[in-house]
Amino acid sequence: IMKNNLKDSDIQIMVLTAREDIVKGQIQDYLSDVVGISLDLEYIKGMAGASKGNYVFGLLEQYPNINRAIFYDDSMKNIDDVNAALAKAVEQDMINGFELYLVDDNGNPNKVK
Repeated sequence: IMKNNLKDSDIQIMVLTAREDIVKGQIQDYLSDVVGISLDLEYIKGMAGASKGNYVFGLLEQYPNINRAIFYDDSMKNIDDVNAALAKAVEQDMINGFELYLVDDNGNPNKVK
């Protein structure tokens, strides 16, 4: 999914990890060595247990040129958190729409919304 969207200039890929910010370099190396993509450190964020929904909502406030969001996660708690934030963003006319995908244990994304 990441590889297919990297070349689209209208798409910005970000990695939000539940881990501490200190692992950003390791994630960047993994993406490069295993996945075969290059992602600048500024687009990798260690959340360390913080709300992914609040972070995503904050990004939408900071960058009003974003009009659509697609979010993938392997935690239903994070999906619910981001769903609430993105629904609020739609209600406030910050974005036009969004999609959510729960990633299963085999790495397959399953559309939630």
